[in-house]
Amino acid sequence: MSSDDATETQGEAEETQPLPDEDDEDQTITAVVPRFDDLIVKAIAENYDVYPCLDRIPTEYVDNVVALLDPSQIEFTAAAKYISTEKFWKRLAQERWPICQVDRHGLSWKRLYIERHLQALLEAYFPSNSGQNFEKLMKELDAGKPFVHNVTIQQLLSHIDVSEVFEDFRNLSMLSLKYGARKIGMDYDKTLFGMQLKDAMFMSKFITKTRTLTTLCLAENLLTDESIHVLSSGLAYNDTLTSLDLSHNKIGDQGATRIASLLAEHDVLTHLDLADNHIHSAGGKALGFALEKNDVLQNFSLKLNPVGDEGGVAILTCLAVNETLQELNLSGTNLQADSCKALCKLLQGNSSLKQCDFSCNSFQAKDSASILRAVQANQSVTEMNLRRSGINSDAAEDIREILKKRFSEQKRSKRKALHAGWDVPM
Repeated sequence: MSSDDATETQGEAEETQPLPDEDDEDQTITAVVPRFDDLIVKAIAENYDVYPCLDRIPTEYVDNVVALLDPSQIEFTAAAKYISTEKFWKRLAQERWPICQVDRHGLSWKRLYIERHLQALLEAYFPSNSGQNFEKLMKELDAGKPFVHNVTIQQLLSHIDVSEVFEDFRNLSMLSLKYGARKIGMDYDKTLFGMQLKDAMFMSKFITKTRTLTTLCLAENLLTDESIHVLSSGLAYNDTLTSLDLSHNKIGDQGATRIASLLAEHDVLTHLDLADNHIHSAGGKALGFALEKNDVLQNFSLKLNPVGDEGGVAILTCLAVNETLQELNLSGTNLQADSCKALCKLLQGNSSLKQCDFSCNSFQAKDSASILRAVQANQSVTEMNLRRSGINSDAAEDIREILKKRFSEQKRSKRKALHAGWDVPM
C-alpha cells in the first residue's frame, strides 16, 4: 500500500470516530469533583475539636456532620458547652448505652447523656495522691451541671464530699445515692457498704445549702440512729425537700423519734418512707404524736417495721385528727386486735385518707364485720389492702366491691367536673 493510500485510510478512520458529547463530559466531571458543600461538611466534622460550630450551621447539613463526627475526638467539656443539637447527643447516648429512656430525662437527649455520664464518673471515681483525678472530675462536673436535674448513683466507693461535688447544681431536684458496691463478686468487703458518719456530715451540709433539691433517696445505706441524728441537723434548716426515702436501713426508735420531731415542726415534707427499718412501739408512738400535729404530709410508709399493737394504736388514733394524709402503709408491722379497733375509729372519722395498706398483720376474724361497717361509713378511701391480715374472705370481698364502686364513682365525678370546666364560657 502506498503512502498516499495509508494517509487516506487514516483520515477516514478519524472521520468515523464520534466526537465527545458535552453531557458525558459534565457527568465525568461531577463524578470526580465533589460538591463544595460536601467538602465543607467534611472539614467541619474533621476539625470540630478546633472549631465547634454545630449549632450554627444550616439545619439541612446537621445530619451529615453528626454522621461524620468522631465522638472520641471531642472533649465532653467542649461538647456540653457548645453543642445543643439533639441528634448529636442521641447518637452518643445510643452508641454508649443499649437502653435509653429519654422520657425519664425530660425528653432531652443532651440531659440524658450528661446525667448518665456524670453518674458513671462518680461511680467510677477514686482519688489519686496527686489530686489529678479530682481535678478532672470537677472539670467535667462543672461543664455538665447546668443541664443536670436528676442524679442516681448506685455506688460511691470514694465516699467523696457530696456538699462539694454538688455545689452550685442550680437545677438539681432529685438525688438518689447509695454507698455500696456493684458487681463485687467474691471480693466482698463490708467496709465498702453503708453511709459513714463522715458521709452523713457531708450530706447534712449539702442539704442545708441546697435551694433546689426536692427529692432525696438514701435507701439501703445502713443508716443508724446516729446517722439520722447527724442528717436531721441539715434537714431542720432545709425548706425545699418534699420527698424523703429512708427505707431499708437500720433506723431504730431513737432515730424515729428524731424524725418525728422534724415532722412536728417541718412544714414542707409531703412524702416520707421509713419502710423496713428497726422501729418498735416507742418510735411508732413518737411518729403518731408528730402526725397529730403535722398538716402537710400526704404519703407515709412504716411497712416491715416491728411497730407492734401499741405503736399501731398510737399512730391510728393520732391520725383520726389528721386532715392531710392521703396514703398510709402499715403492712407487716405486727398490728393486732387493738389496732384493728383504732383503725375502725379512724375510718369512721377521717375524710382525707384515700389509700391504705394493712396487709400481713394479725387482725382477728371476729373484727371483720366492724371493719366492713367502718369502710361503708367512710367516703374517702378508694384502695385498701387487707390480704393476710386475718380478715375473713367474705368481708374482704365485700370491702373490695365497695371500694371498686367508690373509685369508679369518684373517677366519673372528676371527669364530669373537668368537662363542666371546659364548657364554662370565657
